[in-house]
Amino acid sequence: MLINFNVPANVRKERFETCRGCKYYKEQTHSCGTKFIGNKIKDEESEDENTVTYYRRKARLCGCDMRLKTWLRLAECPVGKWGKYKLTDEDVEQLKLFLDTLPKTGSINDPKVITEITKWFNKMSDQRISCTACNAMTILKELKRHLNKTENE
Repeated sequence: MLINFNVPANVRKERFETCRGCKYYKEQTHSCGTKFIGNKIKDEESEDENTVTYYRRKARLCGCDMRLKTWLRLAECPVGKWGKYKLTDEDVEQLKLFLDTLPKTGSINDPKVITEITKWFNKMSDQRISCTACNAMTILKELKRHLNKTENE
């Protein structure tokens, strides 16, 4: 089972509206700066047109299609107008406490635990499911992996 950890639709909408209001946004291509493939536009000696100074800080515009990039949980604006979507510190603590209450081995059969797993999955994903019974262990593994990523950032 592939778990989709995209941002919720309201977060994506907010990100995209921020992009559309940015002076670097290109409406024709829906991109942040000039779209390009690869890592450079001009030769290595000169700065390319996607290198900008934003509040005295050099930044390189990504050239990405923002209709897609704004959905990605771990994406961030190259000039810092929006960042990676993270759980709040309180969410992280609650998730840790919940995971600590689970048995370290074996399967998950308790309906209350399955309901809690479903709640966390729905909170962290833009997908909605009502029952995780068949995939509880896979989802738990993904929750733990995501928690580890969050703690290491």
